[in-house]
Amino acid sequence: MKNRRARCSPTLLVLWCTSPTATENRLFPFFRYTSDRIKDESEFWFLWPLFDHKTAQGRTTETSFLFWLLEYRSPKANEGEYWALGHPPIAMFMRTVSSTKTLVEINPIIPG
Repeated sequence: MKNRRARCSPTLLVLWCTSPTATENRLFPFFRYTSDRIKDESEFWFLWPLFDHKTAQGRTTETSFLFWLLEYRSPKANEGEYWALGHPPIAMFMRTVSSTKTLVEINPIIPG
């Protein structure tokens, strides 16, 4: 079974590949799903950059909708960043949460 993973070509537009430690399914450019059971990580995207979702150790680490429209990142369990209409540092709305503080920024004019 482990040789089957080696035969999966990363350049194929259509791919269904499963092994005891990992899964990768895709129908490019419509969707992609990957799962690494050893690292306990997975990723799913649909019509990227329309929707993208990543998880690690059972919690969401990144989610985005229309890439720059809405995005959430949480690199650590007690931290998170949200932003809308842009990307830091010039997003229209940004919210950063940590175990010690919460920071909210509203930028009505995008600097250019």
